[in-house]
Amino acid sequence: MERKLGTPRLEMNRTETRGQRLWRELLERWGEEPISLERAKLVTASYKETQGLPLPIRRAKAFEKIVAEIPIYIDDDQLLAGDFASRKMAAEWHPELTVDWVFKELEEGIFPYKLREEELTTVREICDFWKEIAMKESFFRYLGPEETSKLFTYNEDGSWVFAASVEAQTEKGWYVPDYPKAIRIGLSGILAEVEDELQRTRPLDDQSLAKIIFLQSLVIMLKAGVRYGKRYAALARDLAKRSAGQRKEELERIAGICEWVPEKPARNFREALQTMWFCHLLIYWDVRGTGISPGRVDQYLYPYYKKDVEQGELEREDAIELLECFRVKMSALRHFYTACVREPRQGKFNFTTARWEGRRLTAGTQQTSFPFYGSKQQSEQERRTPPSLYDGMRTFRRSLR
Repeated sequence: MERKLGTPRLEMNRTETRGQRLWRELLERWGEEPISLERAKLVTASYKETQGLPLPIRRAKAFEKIVAEIPIYIDDDQLLAGDFASRKMAAEWHPELTVDWVFKELEEGIFPYKLREEELTTVREICDFWKEIAMKESFFRYLGPEETSKLFTYNEDGSWVFAASVEAQTEKGWYVPDYPKAIRIGLSGILAEVEDELQRTRPLDDQSLAKIIFLQSLVIMLKAGVRYGKRYAALARDLAKRSAGQRKEELERIAGICEWVPEKPARNFREALQTMWFCHLLIYWDVRGTGISPGRVDQYLYPYYKKDVEQGELEREDAIELLECFRVKMSALRHFYTACVREPRQGKFNFTTARWEGRRLTAGTQQTSFPFYGSKQQSEQERRTPPSLYDGMRTFRRSLR
């Protein structure tokens, strides 16, 4: 197989694992897959439909439309459902964050993404809708021309004391969501808590009214998240009807898992991992999710892993194979970013399965730490390999280059 220039190399051999097969197939699209405009079209259409509604409701309805209508697929050989884009290795666009750099790169003729002329027309139409109301543009308009001019003296356009423009167009991450809660009680359990709080809240003043609107938006989003999982259940069932042998059994199992989670509490390791992955994707479809970490996945999956192994429902090799699939999923993230941000952030993810003891780096205390290392070793690639420990300085140096 001839390797395209700039494409990471993964040697083919007869003993490659499921994760290596999946990653090899994705690498063939690395740098070649055009961007997807599906999410951008859906979020733009929703905001046009909901003008006049409170902002939290508009955002919730946009999320609802995205997860209900974004095209979905399940890769051959994959054991997990859900992806970062409507096509393999495509980047999705979040125009509500900013369209400023897209305008500039189109005007300067340096827009790096391959699109047909009719798609470029769509890009310009989306930019035109968001040019006054996107997050970054709204923030600079709020600051006013004088303060913005001062800011640009020190940001990327000036001395680069700080990355003000990049930060203004990027959703705020740097946190670990409470995935264990979603795994433990399901989105239906969280929905019950929200609906209970909503029922007990009375509109007495501006603050309580704002709280009611916020809670109403959460109800919309949680119900949409449940339906998102069921879309994959239906797809897996349909694919199973057209499959045979082992793959038919795998798809039927995926369908059963997605029919149960993320709506309900996970009952085993497979469902817990799928719940965590669905929730991670739901955050991405809402806010893109830069710097949002799954956290100590090995720790909170351990009770499910331990129970399944003890009951003979899961072998260590099965867990490693599932985690290989998880690593491939996380590493397939592509970003629709300006050039200085795009390259360093692609395929990055930061969950940690290690801890420091004095000056020594050791595995965590749970046995599930070691299947994570096993999945990394078995899905290891020459380049673009997802790190176990996030290297922030390396990312910073690459962004400067």
